[in-house]
Amino acid sequence: NALFFSYDPELEINSTDPEYYKLTQWIFIQLYKQGLASLEKREVNWVDELQTVLANEEIYQGEDGLFYSERGDHLVQKRKLTQWVLKITEYAEELNSSLANLHWPEKIKTIQSEWIGEQEVYQLELKIKDKVFYHYESELDKIRSISGFLIDKESEIYSLLELEQEPEDGEILFYYSDSKTLQKLPFKFSVSKLSSGNPLEPIYEELIGNKRLPSFFNWKLLPKVKRFKLQDWVFSRQRYWGEPIPIYYDSENNFYIEESLPLKLPEYKPITTKTSEKTTPLEYYEEWLFKKEGFRRDANTMPNWAASSWYYLAYLIKQKGGYLPLDSSEAKRRIERWMPVDLYIGGQEHATMHLLYARFWYKVLYSTLGLQIEAGDEPFYTLKNQGMILGENGKKMSKSKNNFVSISSLLQEFGGDVIRLS
Repeated sequence: NALFFSYDPELEINSTDPEYYKLTQWIFIQLYKQGLASLEKREVNWVDELQTVLANEEIYQGEDGLFYSERGDHLVQKRKLTQWVLKITEYAEELNSSLANLHWPEKIKTIQSEWIGEQEVYQLELKIKDKVFYHYESELDKIRSISGFLIDKESEIYSLLELEQEPEDGEILFYYSDSKTLQKLPFKFSVSKLSSGNPLEPIYEELIGNKRLPSFFNWKLLPKVKRFKLQDWVFSRQRYWGEPIPIYYDSENNFYIEESLPLKLPEYKPITTKTSEKTTPLEYYEEWLFKKEGFRRDANTMPNWAASSWYYLAYLIKQKGGYLPLDSSEAKRRIERWMPVDLYIGGQEHATMHLLYARFWYKVLYSTLGLQIEAGDEPFYTLKNQGMILGENGKKMSKSKNNFVSISSLLQEFGGDVIRLS
C-alpha cells in the first residue's frame, strides 16, 4: 500500500503451492512423452558448496579462466553424472529464426542468437560395428590439423573398439587405457563411398594424400550441415527443495509416470548422518523414495527455472482453490484470448536463462495444446529492459549475495512518492 501498488490477492500465484507445481510436473510429463526429456549420462557442472549440478547458463568464467556459479560464486568442477536433460536443442533453429519477429532490444536478441550459435560445419562420420558417430569442425584447416582424438574410457566408442590389438603406424587416434596413460591407435579418412563429381573429392585427396590407410577405422568426410552451440538443458538438481520429478522406476530401471499429481515433497527433516552411497537429499527420505515394494521414485528435483518457464500462463488460468488444467477447453480459450504478453519488462541478465527457457516451453505447449493464436508461438511480443540497481560491492542486488537494501527502511526514510519516482 505504501508504494501505491494495486494487486488482486485472489490472482496471486505461488510456485511452491502444490496446485501450481502440479502443472509444472504435468508439463514435464508432456516433454517426456514427446522425447524432449531423457535421462542421460553427461559431463556436468558440479558445485561442491551447493552440492548440486548447474546448467551452463548458471555459471560464468572468471578472470582467472576458471568457472564459477552465479549463485554464491563457487568453483565449478566437471563430473560425469546421470541427469535429466531437456532437449532444447530440438528447438534451436526455431528459437533462433523467430527472434526476428520479436520487438525486443537488439542487444538481447544478439545475446540469445550468439548463445544459440547457429553455424555451418563439416561432419566427420565414424562407423564402428554398425554404430555411427560424428565429429564436427567449422573449417577445413581444423580438419587438416587433426592428429587424433581423445576417447573417454567410459564412452560407447571405447567399448566398441575392443582395444586388444597393437597400434599400427601412421596417423593416430588416442584413447585412455587407464586413468593416467594415453595409448595410440590408427586414424584414417575413407574415400570408398564418394560418388563421381562429389565436391568434397579434392578435399579427401588432399587430406589422405600421404597417410597410410589401416583397415580398422572408417572415417568419412560429409558435406556441411547446420549445427548449434546451444546445449541441452541439464534439468536435475540434487537438493531437497524444488519440484519432485514425477517419474519412478522398477528394479530393472524401467520408467513409469506418476499416476497422481501433484507429487509432493516429503515433510522436511534434518539429515544428521550423511553417507557416500546417497547422492541427493531425497534419498534419505526412504518412506517417500520407495513408492512401493520394488519401485523407487526419482530422487532429483527440478531447477528453479522450471516454475518461471510458464508462470505467465498461470495468471490466466488461476481460479479459486487452484488452477484450471492446462489442457482443458477453458484454459485454452483463455490462453488464446490473452496471449502473447503485450509488454514484458525484465532484466538483461535473463537473456540466456529465463527468457530462453520460457520461449522453449511455450513453443512446446503451443503445439501440445493445439493453440491457435494469430501472433504465433512466442510468449513475449515486446520486451523492455529496466535499469539495474547495484549493491555496495558493485554487483547486482540479490538476496543470494546478501547485498540488497530493505525497501521498508527506504520507505521510512524517504516515503513512497520518492521511492516510486526513483
